[in-house]
Amino acid sequence: MAPTMARFNRRRPGVTWVVGLLTIGVIFSACGNDVGNDKGVSLQEDAQLLTRAQQVIRDGDSVPLREIAGDDWDRVHLFPGLSTREFVETTVDAPIDMPDIYNYDNGGIVVFVKGDTVQRVVTLRPYPFDGNAASYGPNVTAARPSPNASWLKLTDPPR
Repeated sequence: MAPTMARFNRRRPGVTWVVGLLTIGVIFSACGNDVGNDKGVSLQEDAQLLTRAQQVIRDGDSVPLREIAGDDWDRVHLFPGLSTREFVETTVDAPIDMPDIYNYDNGGIVVFVKGDTVQRVVTLRPYPFDGNAASYGPNVTAARPSPNASWLKLTDPPR
């Protein structure tokens, strides 16, 4: 065998390890990627939204929900306490990546939607809004309903 061919036929352990690790990395990243598996927007905690809402409760203000929640949305859906994924998905007409049953004491889910697209799904504990599942438009306001209340009532303006 020519000396140049012998050089290429020798086992190269460093290259073999690198190629092997790269192959394993590609396989694992493809498995965890959920390509083609549309679970929807994931349920996330939002400490900033909770802090802003609690500040409005303390101050007794009435403010547009946009000042508390930020983001670009035109519809908000509230799901306090016990909620099923099926009920949330049916209400917002989109898949949501969340447990089959959401049941946190003193907690709830808020879904922000723009057009037909879910922008954000948050869990808040403690839940700062009134205890009813409801949907509101882009001009909804949040206010503490009475001086002793520890929650915010959301109200759509009259049409």
